[in-house]
Amino acid sequence: MSIATAAPALAVSACSVDLPPASEENGWVAVFDPEDGIDPSRGVAEFANGGYALTMNPVSGLTDVTVTASSPPTEFIAGNTYTFTFDFVAFGQNARDLSFDLRVDGEALPGSHIDTGTTNSSGSLTAVYTPTTSGMKTVELYFFFDPTSTSAQGDDITITDLAVTCV
Repeated sequence: MSIATAAPALAVSACSVDLPPASEENGWVAVFDPEDGIDPSRGVAEFANGGYALTMNPVSGLTDVTVTASSPPTEFIAGNTYTFTFDFVAFGQNARDLSFDLRVDGEALPGSHIDTGTTNSSGSLTAVYTPTTSGMKTVELYFFFDPTSTSAQGDDITITDLAVTCV
């Protein structure tokens, strides 16, 4: 007598992420704080190549100028490890330093920080995020001009090819 048994089903991974490439068409939004804090007369502040390019200068005299490019809400599962990778170009020849952090729901991810005061180069960075709670969260490309300088000549940072995987 033979007994038939079902073959075990392959486990489907609960780890996935549906973060769209950074662009307005994919629901990403750029916010300038203050709203008129970036000088539109030259340079760019725009989504480009799956990231964001910030080469415009802050308005002269403003101290706390930030630019945040935010994703649409994206589901993250507690306990999964999400690895973000991106390329960058940092230009540090002007008078006002610019910093960058990759953030998830306002939390800066270790390994993602760029500061034009100490970095004048290009390369790739990897940052890891392991949420403690599940839910819809926003990924943010966060740029912050040095508040101790009122110079309008800001440095530049371009982020491209933002990608995320999880395990």
